[in-house]
Amino acid sequence: MRTGIVNRVCAEFSGKPEGCFGIGAVHDRLRDLARADRDDSVLGALRDACAYQFDPHGRDAFGLSLGPYSPMIIFPEWVYPMPLARVGDEVLDLWCECAADPGLHPLVRARLADLVWLCRHAGPRKWFEVAVDSFVELAGIEAVRTWERGAGLVRAVTICKESNHSGLLARPIQRLAELVRHSLDTADGEYGVVAGGLMTLVDNDYPCRDLIDEAVDLYGTDPERRSVLLTAAIRSCSSEAERTVLQLERVRGFETAAESSSGMVRVIHLDKARTIASEAGLVEDERRLAVMIEHTDMSDEWQTIESTVEIDAEELRAEAEQVVGDDGLLMALVRFGQVEPIGDPDETRQRMAEMAQQFPLQSLMTRVVMGPENTVAVVPSGHPQRDEIAVGADDANAIQWFASLFGRCVLDLIRERYRPDAGALAACFTEMGVPAHLGPVHALRVSWMRARVMN
Repeated sequence: MRTGIVNRVCAEFSGKPEGCFGIGAVHDRLRDLARADRDDSVLGALRDACAYQFDPHGRDAFGLSLGPYSPMIIFPEWVYPMPLARVGDEVLDLWCECAADPGLHPLVRARLADLVWLCRHAGPRKWFEVAVDSFVELAGIEAVRTWERGAGLVRAVTICKESNHSGLLARPIQRLAELVRHSLDTADGEYGVVAGGLMTLVDNDYPCRDLIDEAVDLYGTDPERRSVLLTAAIRSCSSEAERTVLQLERVRGFETAAESSSGMVRVIHLDKARTIASEAGLVEDERRLAVMIEHTDMSDEWQTIESTVEIDAEELRAEAEQVVGDDGLLMALVRFGQVEPIGDPDETRQRMAEMAQQFPLQSLMTRVVMGPENTVAVVPSGHPQRDEIAVGADDANAIQWFASLFGRCVLDLIRERYRPDAGALAACFTEMGVPAHLGPVHALRVSWMRARVMN
């Protein structure tokens, strides 16, 4: 049975440092194996099962509810893997056959059983129990990414509710509390696991106020994270007076961040504080914060930096020709959407490491960057996030160059060759699955008309 191959793949990854692999790594290895044996339907079915993008809370995109498992790739004439609603019985039977093996690694067994449960195939009760048990077992395997284990437990809790079997809730809830506890006790514990886990625990009436308080102490220097964790605390308490105090703490967190900021960053912090005050009915605080926003000095916020770079226009156009082609507007846009403006992350890290050796002063200085949700992050030399920040900055620069040079050249060539109006361009996007009534299509029309005027 092909489950042995899956277990060998997982065993290979398990020999690496804690939290190093997840379902994506397994998919990549199964994909390579399936290419070598294209006639192996079981291996192909396992590969496809591991390809779905997983979000335990479900995802909505383009006005469609995609649920916890959505296709990795969606194109006009090609979707991979097949949406669950269209998966055939033959593939579902293969998933069932593999999921029935109790020796299959729980990372993959949980995925297969959950997919079969969602499709309500072949005795659904059996499969939701297998899925819940496998997600719980997976939580104890430290070689698997912490986020993946936490997300699996959140999904297990949801399955218990979907199946109307609340009696199964105790185990995933308890393991989730243990995983949150472990993350809080770990120096590099993942905030996302802690925050998502606490929200699930609170929503299921698990007593976890002590965990919330510890999380606030650990992550509370970031106003965004502090606000989310205090929201969990608010949902866990029954006293209206205590809820008001906690809402005020959320406001003060952003206000404190604003005190050490200036310009646009200060405005962003203050506006978030004002929004919280408004939603919590803190009228006086809302008015006070609105005045502070109005009086924020923005005079030094905008600066212009100019530089000159020589680009071979003929070479650039030749590259653009390969994207635009001569087979129609739709295919030109599809190919354009497949162009990746950034390189391989490992190669970027290697290049950043070489630059740090050539220009050591840059890596020795404390760096101030915009963090998540427009927060300001001060990252000193030697901080473990410095390398990732350098990679992110390089990627951002690559994207900016792509948009202003190659992307502009492609769009100019599309305009020259196919002469589309805004309606034709929007029609291509609706054909690719973006509903015409959504804002992005209207924004596309406006953007295209503006681009024509500017050119």
